Amino acid sequence: MRILTLLLIILSSSLTAQIWNRNKEKIQPVDSALVDSVRAELLSDSLLVDSMESAVLLDSLPEGEVIYYQTEEIALLKEQMKRINKENCPDLVQGYRVQIFSCSGNNCFDKTNEYYNQFMIAFPNIPAHKLWDPPSHKIRVGDCRTRYEAESIKAQIKGVFPGVFIVNDYIVS
Repeated sequence: MRILTLLLIILSSSLTAQIWNRNKEKIQPVDSALVDSVRAELLSDSLLVDSMESAVLLDSLPEGEVIYYQTEEIALLKEQMKRINKENCPDLVQGYRVQIFSCSGNNCFDKTNEYYNQFMIAFPNIPAHKLWDPPSHKIRVGDCRTRYEAESIKAQIKGVFPGVFIVNDYIVS
């Protein structure tokens, strides 16, 4: 095992020296005989045979090719999830909202409802959304396609609800 460790140290220091050598324009390849001898030493260790066989198989793959294995059930499940998401959320697009409240702890559900009702009374024309993003209850308002629209809503409600800020969110188109 000490020989194995020594060979790995020699190999890694050789690679490091080649990588960090700034005096040469191109990095010189590692001596293939050294790599083969280290590989042979690793293959002699019974605990590493499986991982080294996998490494040898990986070395034989062409560069830039990704092999992706999945069962037919997984492919069907992915397609079903796409269909369900499209049916349940067909009109959601990336946009902005203004977050006016966030709470995590005791009585947050009640506090969220209280702030929501206060907002709906003060600004009935601005859509409001209660969210539960574990462990926090949040209230976000507006369905803004641009940050400029969100800034307008923020300026409008800042006097009544201080500490508001703009967040990226999926909005109803």
